[in-house]
Amino acid sequence: MKAISKNIAVIACALLTSVAQLHAADQQKRVVLTFDDACKSHATVVAPLLKKHGFNATFFISEGFSFTSRKDIYMTWGQIKKLHDQGFEIGNHTQSHVSMKTLSEKAIHADLEHIEKQCEKHGIPKPTTFAYPGYITSETAVKVLKARGYTFARTGGAKASRPGKDDPLLLPDSLCPTPKTTFDELKKAADQANDRHIPIFTFHGVPDAEHGWVSTNPKTFERFMQYLKDNGFKAIALRDYPAKKATTEKKPQPAPPAAPLRTNKNRGGRQILPPNSKLLQVAGHTGFVALPKNVEAGKKTPWLWSVPVAGNLPGKLEKWMMDQCLANGIAVAGIDLGGDFGTPAGRAAMTAFHQEVTQNHGLTKKACMLARSYGGLQMYNWAAEHPESVACLAGIYPVCNMASYPGLKSAAGKYRMPQEQFVKELKKHNPIDRLAPLAKAKVPIYHNTGDVDKLVPGKDNSFLLAERYKALGGDITVTVFKGQGHNYWTGFFEDKAMAAFIIKHAKGVARLPKVLIVGDSISGGYSKPLIKLMDGKAEMVRLGAVATYRIHKEAFWHSSGTAKALDFGSVKACIADFERFERHLSETQYDVIHFNFGLNDSFRGRKGRWHNPVEQYEKDLAKIVGLLKKNGAKIIWASTTPIPMNDPHRPVGDDLIYNAAAEKVMKANNIPINDLHSVITNWDGYAEWKKGNDVHFSSAVYAMLAEQIAKKIAKQLGSPGEAAK
Repeated sequence: MKAISKNIAVIACALLTSVAQLHAADQQKRVVLTFDDACKSHATVVAPLLKKHGFNATFFISEGFSFTSRKDIYMTWGQIKKLHDQGFEIGNHTQSHVSMKTLSEKAIHADLEHIEKQCEKHGIPKPTTFAYPGYITSETAVKVLKARGYTFARTGGAKASRPGKDDPLLLPDSLCPTPKTTFDELKKAADQANDRHIPIFTFHGVPDAEHGWVSTNPKTFERFMQYLKDNGFKAIALRDYPAKKATTEKKPQPAPPAAPLRTNKNRGGRQILPPNSKLLQVAGHTGFVALPKNVEAGKKTPWLWSVPVAGNLPGKLEKWMMDQCLANGIAVAGIDLGGDFGTPAGRAAMTAFHQEVTQNHGLTKKACMLARSYGGLQMYNWAAEHPESVACLAGIYPVCNMASYPGLKSAAGKYRMPQEQFVKELKKHNPIDRLAPLAKAKVPIYHNTGDVDKLVPGKDNSFLLAERYKALGGDITVTVFKGQGHNYWTGFFEDKAMAAFIIKHAKGVARLPKVLIVGDSISGGYSKPLIKLMDGKAEMVRLGAVATYRIHKEAFWHSSGTAKALDFGSVKACIADFERFERHLSETQYDVIHFNFGLNDSFRGRKGRWHNPVEQYEKDLAKIVGLLKKNGAKIIWASTTPIPMNDPHRPVGDDLIYNAAAEKVMKANNIPINDLHSVITNWDGYAEWKKGNDVHFSSAVYAMLAEQIAKKIAKQLGSPGEAAK
C-alpha cells in the first residue's frame, strides 16, 4: 500500500508539473509577425533570420505594384513556395493591392481568387488569412472573406490585439515600422504582449526597394529579432492566432474606417472642403487634394498643408484661407489623422501622404503648413524631421508645448507610454525642443494668438517657441490679438498678414527654376554637392548612368525597355531610348539643361574598339542637341574630364579626341561650353591623380566641380534670351 501511495504521489506531482508547464506555455509572450507585398528581402533577409531563431510568420502575397516586372526587388513564386516549404504561412494580400472600399463584391472575390489559384498552381495550400491593402476595411470585404473561408484578417489600429475580444476578421496591428522607427519603439510594441494581448507586427521590405517610407533597416530588424529571442517571446503566424475563428453565425462588425471627408458648402459645424477636392486613401487614412484652376501642365503646384484634418476640421472658419490660396494658384491638401498629437505613427502617415501628393498629384516638394490648435503638434513634429520639405509654417494659436497642453499625463496617453517614460522622452516629441533643424533650414514661421488664451497660453507656447527660435537664428513673427482667447473669432482665421505670408512663400517655391543634369558617373559625383549649392535657387533633376529614374511610372533599361533604370550615361545609351527621352522632354519644361557624354562612349572594349566610335558619337550628339533645344531650355555642354595614364580601357588622349568632336557640335549650335577638363588639369592635385587608373575623383574634387557648374547655371538662369547670346 505504501508503494502504491508513493506511486500515486509521484504521478500526481508529474501531472501538476505538466499542468504548470502547459499553463506557463499558454502564458508565454506571443507576437504575430507578418510581412506584406512579397518583397525579395523576405526570402533573402527575413526568412533566414526567422529560421535562425525558430520563429514563424505570415507572408502576405500581392501581385500589385511592380511584382510582375521587377523581379530584382520582388519574390518569384518559386521563392514564395520555398517559404511555404520552410514552414511559414502564405497569406492573401489580393492580386491588385487596391482598397477594399473601392471594389465591388464580385471584384473582391476575383482579387482573392487570383492569389488562391496562384498558390494552388505552385503547390501552396489555399490561404486562410488575409491582410487588407492599406488597412482599408469594408463590410463587403468581411462578407467575402467569410464566404471564402478565411479565419483571420489583419487591419490597422496601432494597438495590441485582444484574443477572444477582437473580431478575428478585423484584428488590429500594433506597429507598422518605417525608416524612422527606432529599436525602442519596436521593443515597446512587443512588450505589450501578455496573457490578454498579442501584438501583431506589419513589416514590409527589409529593406523595401519600392516603398521607402515603410522600409525596415535590416540591422534594426536583426536586433529586434534577437531581442524577441533573448526575452522569451514566441513569434507565431497569423493562422496560429489563439482567438475564436470567424463563423457564419454572427454578422461581423467591421472596424470603422478613417472618418469620411465631406465637401459640404453650407453648414459651419460640418467638415468643409473645396468643392473640387479629390479624396485619397493613404496608409490607412483618408486625405484630400484640391487643385486651383488652370494648373499648368508639366509644372509643380505649390500647396497649403492644412492640419489637423479630423471630425469637423477643416470647417467654415478655415474656408476663407483655403479660398485665398486657391485664388492665388495654390493647392490645398490634408490627411485625416483623427486626434493625433504628432505621434511617430502620425508622422509616418504624414510622410506617406507627402510622398503620395508630391509624386502622383503634381504638388511641389516643399509645402506651406498651417496648423490650428493641437494641429501644431502634428505640424512641428513632422516639419522638424523633414525641414527640406517645408516652405513655411503658420499657426493659429498652435500647441507648441505638451507640458502646457494637453499636459504630460494626457500626452503620455496619446503616445501610449507611462508618464514617467514619456517625460524622459519628451524632447523627442515636443515642438519647442525640436526647432534646430528648422532654424538651420531657414524655415520662416508666422503665428497668431490671443493675449487671454487660457487653454493654450501664449507664454508657454507661441511666445516661448518664438524666443527659442530667434535664439537659433530663426525668422518668426507672432501677431497678438488683444482681448481674444482660444475661440472662434474670425480674425484668427481671416488674418490677412498670415495669408500674405503663406502666399508669398508658396509662390516662392513655385517660382524656382527647374534644372536638368544629364551625364555619366562623373555627374553622379558632383550632383550631390551641386544640389546642395542650388538648394532654394533651383529644382534639380538628374538623369545619369547611376541614377534610377522613372518616366510615367515605367522603369526600364535603355537596352530592352523593360528593366529597372533608364541609362543616360553615354550618347549611345541615350540614343537607344531616344523616343522615351523625347517624350519626357516634351512633357517637362526645364529652364537650364547641363549635360555631358564622353567617357563611356570612348570606352575601349575587345580589340581596342571604341564603345561608340567618335564619328558616330558626333552624329549622335548632334541629334541629342536638336532634341534638347526643342525643350526651350538654356543649354550648357560640359567637356569630358581627363583620362589618367593607367586607365586600362581608355588611352590618354581619347578625352581630347571626343572633346574636339563635341566642341564642333556645340559651336555649330551656339551652345556654351563648361570646360570641366581644364578645371581638372589646373587642379593642384592633377599631376598625382594623373598617375592612377581611375577616371573618378574624391568628394573634395567633385565639390570643386560642383562650384564651377553652379556658377555656370546661375549665370544662365540670370541671363535673358537664348543660351547662344
